[in-house]
Amino acid sequence: MKRSRPCAVWATKNAEVDELNKTNQDLRPGEPVVFNSHDYISDAAEGESSHFSDAFLDKLNSQVVPPHLLVLKPLDYYFLVRNYSLDAIGSRQQMNGTKVQIMKLPDRRQRGVFIWHLETNDVHIIPRNCFEINHRNHRRNIAQFKVIRRQYPFRLCYTMSINKSMGQTLAKVSVDLRVPVFSHGQLYVALGRVTKASDIMVITNEDSHH
Repeated sequence: MKRSRPCAVWATKNAEVDELNKTNQDLRPGEPVVFNSHDYISDAAEGESSHFSDAFLDKLNSQVVPPHLLVLKPLDYYFLVRNYSLDAIGSRQQMNGTKVQIMKLPDRRQRGVFIWHLETNDVHIIPRNCFEINHRNHRRNIAQFKVIRRQYPFRLCYTMSINKSMGQTLAKVSVDLRVPVFSHGQLYVALGRVTKASDIMVITNEDSHH
């Protein structure tokens, strides 16, 4: 079955991406379920991990790692944030950035999430995975410690950053420029995701000059 190309919203910063994703998810029907991750410091010396509270570790975030509080809702759209082994059956299309739809959430009998692959129409079961978060000292630009997060490998994909849109071709795109782009090259990437100018909607502030 031939599928039409998807639509998407692009934003410049990760904070705007998360906010717009939550807004879109709240508008869709269905009861959300929150899954908490398990976070711990992997390379801490004995007794050192007590210096960091669970609340601090849970707030660490990255666009390549699922959040601590992962809200899943049946029929919502997500993209994978994990590459799976090429030796596994059917996993060649399950790569980082692959768009999927949640079909069934975990229960007492089934720990994994049933997902529908939008390109192949295959159904897969995705378990929890472990991810590494390198917490950096921004002043020195060095990694202070490494956090291991065990969570389901999903992030909402109603909105994505412009940088993550590279290489994709979509039917329609909305570009949120209320926060300006960093460079002309970033704007070129955003506008080049569709084949016609009529398929792009750009959102700016009323007093914006860019």
